[in-house]
Amino acid sequence: MNNKLKKGFKNQFFFSNTLLTLKKKTFVYKIYYWLISFNLFYKIKSFLKYGVVGILGTLTDLCILYFLNNVIGIYYITATLISDFCGNYVNYNLHKKYAFKSKRKSFFREFVSFIKYYFVSIIAIIVVFGLVIFFVEVFRFLPVVAKLCSDLIVLFIRFIGHKLVFNKK
Repeated sequence: MNNKLKKGFKNQFFFSNTLLTLKKKTFVYKIYYWLISFNLFYKIKSFLKYGVVGILGTLTDLCILYFLNNVIGIYYITATLISDFCGNYVNYNLHKKYAFKSKRKSFFREFVSFIKYYFVSIIAIIVVFGLVIFFVEVFRFLPVVAKLCSDLIVLFIRFIGHKLVFNKK
């Protein structure tokens, strides 16, 4: 292939010179823009952002659960409740800023958004508690492993509910 054809191929299919790619030229952004150029990745990009950002909240949740249950010795159901609320607080702030890019609101609107977010989370927490108890009592999973499996199962319920809270269209 000659150089002119290679250059045209590269620009056309991988990193076209759009306003976005001209603005951010780092390798990571080039990969990101290339991935979302595919229809499948573009359609699920908000879910991917939600999942990636949610990993930090889940790690916070699991670390607190491990600390409360294994180090301090608190019963696993109580430790799960405390850790879930801490993880949800971290997730709320991260999702608001990065996944859903919610704009700054008045204090009252921010408070209402927070209450709605926790309402969705409480519904998910009820399902998570049922699954944690089921996994620990029936399958004899460790509480941290049971919590992780339960969070993965409830991920889709939380995503749909939280998307409805932040996106009012």
